[in-house]
Amino acid sequence: MKKILLILFLVNILCNYSNAQFVRIWEKSDALNNLPFWFSPTETRERGITFRAFNGNFRLYVISNLAEPTVIILDAITGDSLGTLNTQGIEGGLLFLSDICSLAPSTNKLYACNLTNNATISHFKVYVWESDTSAPQLLVEDSLSAFRIGDHLNFGFENGNHHYITASSNNNKIVDYYSYD
Repeated sequence: MKKILLILFLVNILCNYSNAQFVRIWEKSDALNNLPFWFSPTETRERGITFRAFNGNFRLYVISNLAEPTVIILDAITGDSLGTLNTQGIEGGLLFLSDICSLAPSTNKLYACNLTNNATISHFKVYVWESDTSAPQLLVEDSLSAFRIGDHLNFGFENGNHHYITASSNNNKIVDYYSYD
């Protein structure tokens, strides 16, 4: 009887979410003739995007490699551009910035990484911003990997310690950087 109730409960949950309706809030596109100047209409130079809600501000951060390195700050409610992050000192790799991620809502930090085909030649790097107005700080610099690294970046916690996890899109590798502080 318990198994049947559990199955019915799970089916009910799955059915309720499978018919979810979504409403488009805003769109920036070539089709609507409102494509931002920093967006490449012919290339795939926009790599990473993350959402962050902090102190009642809802923001999207978009990496644009049309003019390297650039992180555009968008109002998540309206889609309006609010400026860019300071990227002074960011350098190296195939792309200076490849992916970006944010932490839990209780902090203002943002993390981004570069993309490199061979970190022994051009180091893999992870940067952190303490706020929208701070300069980026180099957090991780790795010269050991002789493969493509930095296609994706994620952040995690375990027992109060930090994990910076990156993956490659073409060689089935995942690297986990672990920090005690």
